[in-house]
Amino acid sequence: MDKWELKNELGELFCRIEYDAANGWLQATWNNFVTYDIIKQGCEAILEMIKEYKCNKLLVDTFLAKGPWAQTNEWQEKDFLPRTVEAGLRYTAFVVSRNSFNALSAKDLEKRTEKLDLEMVYFKDLLEAKVWLKGKPPQDR
Repeated sequence: MDKWELKNELGELFCRIEYDAANGWLQATWNNFVTYDIIKQGCEAILEMIKEYKCNKLLVDTFLAKGPWAQTNEWQEKDFLPRTVEAGLRYTAFVVSRNSFNALSAKDLEKRTEKLDLEMVYFKDLLEAKVWLKGKPPQDR
């Protein structure tokens, strides 16, 4: 697996992005406390890898992350997600933490993406997310 590890200014890992060739998807695993700017930095790195590997599937795991996710929803809706769709992304399995604020933020983002050609489904369990993503068609190359 090819991977990128993104660290904050204290040297703490906040996002690991891996290309899983066997399954044909990217997996972004978020950790620790993340800020608005860190989330944007991680999302831009995800977009770079979507383009590089021509991925139409993304597995996002925020189970261990904390932070102001809702603050980025408008930016994701109007800027980031349309660019990912343009790059070929069609399916996103999103694992959310048990934190109620993160769950509310995820629901808000889900509503914001209804107009995009992107199927985004939220899960509380990583295994369920992987099973769902495996059932989606691979990228047409």
